[in-house]
Formats: sequence, structure tokens, C-alpha cells
Amino acid sequence: MLGARATYQEDGVSATFLAARLQGISESRVFRGQAAAAEVTFFFVSPERPWEPAPYSQNLHGAHFWPLNVPFVEGFSTVSLVLAEEGLAGLLSQYGLDYLTQVLLEQPRVELPPGQFLVLRDEGDVLLLKVSRESLLRGRIQEAIEAYNDLHQLPEEQAKRYPFVLGSELEREFLAEFAGLASLEVDEELYALAAPGQHRYYLLGEKDVIEDSLEVWVRLPGEEDFRPLPDPALPHFSWKLFPEEGVLRLSFPREFFEDDAAFKVRFQYRRSGETFMLGLSVVPSSERVYLNGELLQRGVDYTLDYEVGLLVLFRTLGEEDELRVDFERQRGGLGGYAEYERVLVGATLDLSNGTKLAIYRAVDLGRPGPTTRYMPNTHTAGGLAMSGESAGWDYQLTLGASENLFPPGLNERIAAPNQVNDIALASAPDGEYLVFAHQNGVTVHHAGGFSSYGGAQGLGGRRVRALLALPGTLLCATDAGLTAVELMESAPFDRVASWIRVQGESFPGE
Repeated sequence: MLGARATYQEDGVSATFLAARLQGISESRVFRGQAAAAEVTFFFVSPERPWEPAPYSQNLHGAHFWPLNVPFVEGFSTVSLVLAEEGLAGLLSQYGLDYLTQVLLEQPRVELPPGQFLVLRDEGDVLLLKVSRESLLRGRIQEAIEAYNDLHQLPEEQAKRYPFVLGSELEREFLAEFAGLASLEVDEELYALAAPGQHRYYLLGEKDVIEDSLEVWVRLPGEEDFRPLPDPALPHFSWKLFPEEGVLRLSFPREFFEDDAAFKVRFQYRRSGETFMLGLSVVPSSERVYLNGELLQRGVDYTLDYEVGLLVLFRTLGEEDELRVDFERQRGGLGGYAEYERVLVGATLDLSNGTKLAIYRAVDLGRPGPTTRYMPNTHTAGGLAMSGESAGWDYQLTLGASENLFPPGLNERIAAPNQVNDIALASAPDGEYLVFAHQNGVTVHHAGGFSSYGGAQGLGGRRVRALLALPGTLLCATDAGLTAVELMESAPFDRVASWIRVQGESFPGE
């Protein structure tokens, strides 16, 4: 914050005037005792990317689980991923991975590390996957490829690479078939990886959940708002918390699990250590750190890495302690940006008779544009405090008011045009692909569905300026060079080897 402050004092009267301009985005974080707060929402489709399924950790299907036939003994029982020999060679050959057959058959069983599974002590022992089965199988193929490269001592330019674009339809198809050949083995008992239980156990992402803090909210199919549970109108909705493991077991009617249903949980959990994350790009020296209202001193009571946003406290918080951090985040860069310049003006008047009067106003300067996320506002806050004695009585009076003014009118965001730079029709062995070039890569329409591709899949730059469809090849002119997509195989956009960067940095498919 940059600004000026002036104070005038005379005959017991004190007046302070303040004018300032904020350098960044003003934020606050509050940490109470050894507890931290969290909120998780579970849904079938990501609200930010409705064309993609929700990630495993937040998917309404829940964690994959298998009730165990025999008790799991910590320290003796193990969980292994086992591949069936029958059908393996044919599947690998179908997807161009036949060179992995011998590697996988020589080691058909691999033990899973503890971080990939959890055994829950419910009515019986239950095995839960902490990672998706797709991630489990993808990792097994990637490990086999590394083993093949090491075995044959292949140089970098000849080394085999994972052939699928992550999350593509072609990869999902392969992993679904691969799952049919895989099982989980626990104490010589096999459990089919392709047939897990669902819609019961949900991973909250944190351990040592404080039971009394848990709140569950549900959004029924066809509704827009969440309602808290328990609800007399929903007698069949119940749950059980496993606080130590951070797992929630739901007992919801089958009819609930439809496309637009969702539920969210809010809770507190016991954290360990005296480190606190504020987020990236904190403005240097902008922080004010308070422990139970006491202003702490940097270098004495705490240290702060401004770039990473990591605060390390040199004191130990008790259960009832409150740590408050007021700070500013940099405009631009990884810390985001402030869309308006904010000016703060105000004054405080302190009279000798115990009366204090304060008024402050913060004003956003600027006009919203098509890409602006928030509208400007003017925030005014004032307060009056009086104290004294009258007729043997002590009295205190505090009054406060706040007003937030936004521009008049509907305040609807200015519509931004959807910029499509080029459209091309490309042909591959499995049919035609309609390709749209835009500011964030390309979007491809095929077989009634849309898929998007960007730098993570193989494009040489983020923005695609033009397209040219040639026999067997699609040329993409990006802002960082030319990228060619070979169209010689089915599902070409889902294959890493199809993407070739003609200019710019090399890519595994080159």
C-alpha cells in the first residue's frame, strides 16, 4: 500500500487523515488453533469444464471400493495389481503396444504403495483406492515402457513413449479394456478391478476431521440450490464419518445419483506444524500478522516467503489461539491481477470525552471491459463509539454502518465475442473431423462429440491462427510455430505420436 497519513492533536482532541492506493489485491487469512477449514463438492461433471467428467477425488461416483473376504492385517497383508495372461498380448497388439507383452508377463504382479489405497474398518474391512483405477493402470503401462527402454538401452531419440493423449477418448477406451484383465490381490484373494463398488465412500482429502464441524449439503436432481442435511423432507439421506481416515460413507437413495445431482461438505481438520500457505505472489512487506490481536514482528515471531506465500510461525498455536494475516497479492503474474485501481481515503476523530468517530471510503477507479470478472464498487464504512459515566452508571455505545455502491443499471457483464480463427475439415481412417482453431488451441468434432486439445497434447503454441487440411496431415499455425497432426491412424488426435512440432521445442511425438 502506498499513501500518506497525517495526525493533528490539540487540547485532548486527535484527528487522523489517511489517503492511500493499494498496490495489489487485499486479502486476509484466519487460522484458529490446530484446526483448518475445508470444503469439498462432489459432482458428476466439472462446473468449470462441463464437457469433462469430474476428477476422481470429487466425482459423485465416489471412491472405488471392494469389501474384503478376509481381515486385513497391518504389516502383514499387502495389496497387489495382478494382470491376467490370457488376452493380454492381443490387447496390447491392438493398440500398438505389443512390444510390452514380454515385460508385463515377466512381472504380472506389482505391489501397490500405501499411498494408493486405504483399508477402512467398517462393518467389515473395505479396500478403497485413493487414486483412480485409470491412473493405476496408466502408471503400470508407463513403468513397463521405462523398463523396456532400460532393458534395451534405447537412446532418447529411439526410446518408446506412452502413446496416448492423457484423458482422451482413445486412452479411456484402452484403459477400460485393460481393466478387464486386471485384478487386485489381497492375501491371495482376487478382486476384479473392472467391477468396483461405487456411490458409498468419499475421500475428503484431509485426515483427522473434527466430527462436530462436519456439515453436509445436498443438491437434488433438477434443483439449483443446496439444502443442509439432515432434512425432515429427506429421511432416507444419512451418512457416517470416519474422522481419522477422512472418509465419508453415504447412504443415499439410488434415485439421487443422476447427472445434475451434487453434494458438498464443510469441515475442520486438525493440522500439524506451524506453517501456513497464503498463496503465490504476496506483495513484500504488505503483511500484518496478528496472534490473538497482538501484532507480530517479522524476523522475530515469524518469517514469510513472499514469492511462494509460505508463512512459518515461530510460536506454537494453542487450541483457542487465532492467527490472522492481512496482506496484499501482486497484480499480474501467478498471483492474479487487480482489475481496478483502488483508492482509500478516510479520517478518524478522537475526542477527550471518550467519543470516537471514524469514516473510510474505498473507491475502484476504471471501467469494466468484456473480460472483466467483477464490477467496480465504492465501499463506505463508518463508526461511532461513546463511553463515559452518568449518575453512577458506566455506559458504552458503539454504532457502525457500511454501504456498498455499484454502478447503476443491470450491471451485466459485457458480452465478449467467441473468437474462432479458422475451421477445417480433416479426414482420417475412422471418418471426418471438423476442426475449430481458436485462442486456446483447437476443438475437434467427431462422431457427435467435441474434444479440445492444447499445448499439453502437442500443439506448439496456445493460440492457433490458421488451419490447412492436407491428405494425411493437418497443419496448425500457432503463435509459437507450426504443428502438424498426422492423420494416418484412427483417432489421430488422441495419439501422442501424431503431433509433430515443425518449429519450436521438440515433443515426444516428433
